[in-house]
Amino acid sequence: MKKEKLVSEYINKLNQEQVPDKGLWAEEEVKELTDVIRALKNLDEPVCPKEGFEKQLSDMKNKKKSGKKHNIAPAFWGVAAAAAVFLGVFYLKDSLLPGANPVYAMEQAYEKANAYHGIVTVTSINGEGQRNTQAVREVWADKEGRYYVKELQGMEEGLITANNKKEKWQKKKEDNYISLYPSFPDNYSFTFEIGKEIKDVKEAEEVKEAEKVIIGGRQAVLYKVTPKGGESYRLWIDKKTGVPLKKLTATVNGIAYEIRYADIDYTNGIPKEYLSHGDLTGYVVNRNDSWQLCATLEEAENLSGFSSKLPELSDTSFSLIEIAANTGEKAIKLYYGLDGQDNKVAVVEKAALAKEETGRAVTGSIGSMKAEIITDAVAAGSVAVAEAGSIAAESLGQQADITSIRWQQKGREYQVLGNGSMDEINVFIKALTGSKAVLAKTKENIPQIKVDYDIKTEEETQKSVDAGHQPWRLDPAFVAQVFTSLLIYPEGITGDYPIPYEDFKMISKSGSSVEIQVDNKKSPVSKVYLKQLVRQDSTGIWTVVGYDKNKNYEKEK
Repeated sequence: MKKEKLVSEYINKLNQEQVPDKGLWAEEEVKELTDVIRALKNLDEPVCPKEGFEKQLSDMKNKKKSGKKHNIAPAFWGVAAAAAVFLGVFYLKDSLLPGANPVYAMEQAYEKANAYHGIVTVTSINGEGQRNTQAVREVWADKEGRYYVKELQGMEEGLITANNKKEKWQKKKEDNYISLYPSFPDNYSFTFEIGKEIKDVKEAEEVKEAEKVIIGGRQAVLYKVTPKGGESYRLWIDKKTGVPLKKLTATVNGIAYEIRYADIDYTNGIPKEYLSHGDLTGYVVNRNDSWQLCATLEEAENLSGFSSKLPELSDTSFSLIEIAANTGEKAIKLYYGLDGQDNKVAVVEKAALAKEETGRAVTGSIGSMKAEIITDAVAAGSVAVAEAGSIAAESLGQQADITSIRWQQKGREYQVLGNGSMDEINVFIKALTGSKAVLAKTKENIPQIKVDYDIKTEEETQKSVDAGHQPWRLDPAFVAQVFTSLLIYPEGITGDYPIPYEDFKMISKSGSSVEIQVDNKKSPVSKVYLKQLVRQDSTGIWTVVGYDKNKNYEKEK
């Protein structure tokens, strides 16, 4: 295969009146053929072999393989093979003949052009045969790695993703928003990119011709391609030009994708106007976004490097409205909306172990799995929302009553968060795990030392917080940190707090009461008890009502 390709490239160079690269012909067997080809090239116009010549060569070669003796000298085989290759144009011309190598045909067609332009349709097919158009897009791409992809239909309609080898960007003109990324490294490859398709077929374990069909008025050959260590897929190639026309992926997690070029042409290059994002005056420019929007789950999986499973939500009113991937974190984010309402839910899956629990989390469970649950997060500044990424932060960032549930399952981390109720979030939890998330049952403990408070003062403080002052009173862990610090320094706190915020961990929550454990031997208290006395919701302030002493504090003092 390698030698055939080298000889083919050598002949192409000579036909184009170019000098072949010397380094490519070092192998002795290949060099013998190329010497003969050069000699043939210097002769007069070649004479077409008589009918049956190709069969004679084939018969002689088969006899050689079978071990039968013959009088054909090895030198003749070098000349004959070279002649057959050199004169192959009289047989192949521009067509892909039965049994011909599809890789060779695709490469030849691809190498003749600098770029290509086409309209691609991506359709998902479920186990019941139901078809759903995921995206219709216009694509421009060249062999240097530059591309321009515009979504014409689908959930990301209007989105442009482009890379001019100097800069990469994603933008929607109607949103006046653009994300800029480094041009390299770029793991993004739009679905059915021809250069990548040729590479995949070349590296496949097996490529087998199945049948001949007509696609869009073109004669095509269907091949069954089996990649190394992967599931077989189907690929349709234009019989005359060798251009890939359609692909049907293997079924994964109950979904297969059919991708086809409704129209495709090879061109000299990508229009200049598509290789520039243009004037960004009036645009919101984001240069730090690690998440990239994707039109299909397949593209998100390619970017993140792992396969994800969509939650089964066919019996609900939720619909998928956004897909994003994060290459650095190896994460995929699926964003859902509730039809006719403002309720939104983000599902984040990461190919990594779960992180440490946040300070405001309450321990819960999903079946036999431990879960970190936050039922009353204020999205603005929330760690839970920030960890879910920019899409969730932008959409939920000004809202209260955010529910976040995070857990570890089979070596991956999952997080579901949204501005709906716990029941709505559990729709997704059950779809992903088969069970619902539940809070751990706890009983309210009695503090060793009670802390007095004045309800009128607390009411005035609540009004102050409502007006935008002292926002830290909404975070029980922060309130516990301030309380503990004032026990250590009654005159006031200067500089950093003596006990870090990370050492204050919520270990119990029941209604409007929480218990914060202090994991630090330098703290005079081991546990702080807090309640919402004025208002029992996400806007209510937290007040310390008691604490437990740290028995080891005097020793550490």
